[in-house]
Amino acid sequence: MKIFSNYRYYTKEKMNMSNSNIKGSNENDNVMRAMKANSYQKGDILLVDFGTNMDYCLTAGLRPAICISCAEFNERAPIMSVVPMTKHFKQIDMDSHVFIDKADCIGLWESGMAMCEQLRCVDRSQAIRKIASINDYKLMNKITKAIQLHFGSDEERV
Repeated sequence: MKIFSNYRYYTKEKMNMSNSNIKGSNENDNVMRAMKANSYQKGDILLVDFGTNMDYCLTAGLRPAICISCAEFNERAPIMSVVPMTKHFKQIDMDSHVFIDKADCIGLWESGMAMCEQLRCVDRSQAIRKIASINDYKLMNKITKAIQLHFGSDEERV
């Protein structure tokens, strides 16, 4: 049996995996490790390790990201939802890009741009530390609206 991962095929034997290993203690160890990591609040700007895979059009490396999942969820789950940020203002006019002014944040040294089209879930242990927080609810509403526009969701379609 083959498993598809990162556009490469690997056999189960090559990956040294079995069905019991996939759902066994390894999963529990990962959850326990993640649950020991700090929990954050919506609007916190975190330094997140997105990994080293730069083969694709996704953000990678250590970079700031805005926590967009609510604190209650983040406390109970090993994952949280974040929006990566960049200091490069390419395509700032895209509906899914939101300017993050350092004046609207506590502790942010440099303004940046939230890339809402790259919203993703990360393991809590991928968050290295909190570096700032958004203190303007209107800015958080802009981010929420950009995510809604990205997914094409609006109240009239429901």
